[in-house]
Amino acid sequence: MLDSLKKNETLTLRMRRVEEIMYNQVKSRHNNVQETLIAMIGSGGKRLRPAFLLLGSDFGMGQNDEIYETAAAIEMLHMATLIHDDIIDEALVRRGIATAQSRFGKDYAVFMGDFLLNRSFHLISKGSHSQEALRVMDQIFYGEMLQYNNRYSRNASIARYIRIAANKTASLFAVSFYLGAKSSGCDDYLCRTLKRIGYYFGIAFQIIDDILDFTASEGSAGKSVQNDIKMGFYTLPVIYTSLIDHGRIWELIDSADFNQLSQHIETMHGIDKTVGLAEDYLKKANRLLKKLPDNDAKKPISDILNGLEHTLMLSVNPTIKRASGLS
Repeated sequence: MLDSLKKNETLTLRMRRVEEIMYNQVKSRHNNVQETLIAMIGSGGKRLRPAFLLLGSDFGMGQNDEIYETAAAIEMLHMATLIHDDIIDEALVRRGIATAQSRFGKDYAVFMGDFLLNRSFHLISKGSHSQEALRVMDQIFYGEMLQYNNRYSRNASIARYIRIAANKTASLFAVSFYLGAKSSGCDDYLCRTLKRIGYYFGIAFQIIDDILDFTASEGSAGKSVQNDIKMGFYTLPVIYTSLIDHGRIWELIDSADFNQLSQHIETMHGIDKTVGLAEDYLKKANRLLKKLPDNDAKKPISDILNGLEHTLMLSVNPTIKRASGLS
């Protein structure tokens, strides 16, 4: 998935412009804040959200300053949510560098996340479609709180999981496509179709990330699953298994026997059912993509969808060494 973006020289050049805006936005009189955020930007990540925004704009009249600034704002908004996630998860490392909360403590990390949100809002407010961008913040907050308020719930449902994923993850992918198309003058049908593709992609993205927590190489994967379960966050493999064998899975969770838990989920086909749902969402995204007009952006989007499907297949292939995490 990431390889297809790196090989696209035109998109790579445009993404550098987005990154330059981000670097300028995180300048601060507090050197430790600036240095940490610059390192976070420099550590990479897939940059899928700003890439979607730029690709969405290719279906209209093309690039302008607003599109690049909005793309930078969307990525900084995403970075802020990662900082806050690291605080909740007490994560020590992200993308190979120490997290803000592990270096400076949780209080300072909150300030850094808030600073990024402020800089993101500054850029968003300059755009002509700021209300749509700000609405997605409500969705992310709703999704995060819905997930948090349902911690330790043994009545977790697939529908609630999808609602959480739709708001906390898929909403930002969806609005990225939408804002790119809208800011470049696309008609409502095209904007809505691209938004729906982003939504389906985002649901699949979250599902696959949760699959990788169970199937990725031992170490980071096992720790991630154990941490989520200890904090009461039950993802789709657990939910599917609980619907088949409600008693046994909670016994294993209570006993904190994570090896047996993983084996039980595999035996009960919890992973297989989760994979099937992710495939369904990717198929929906691909069906919509085929309806869009042919242009230079269509193939990169198709490559990204195919790359995510490839990641899904690798996640359940026992002969391939895997790495955990998509964000």
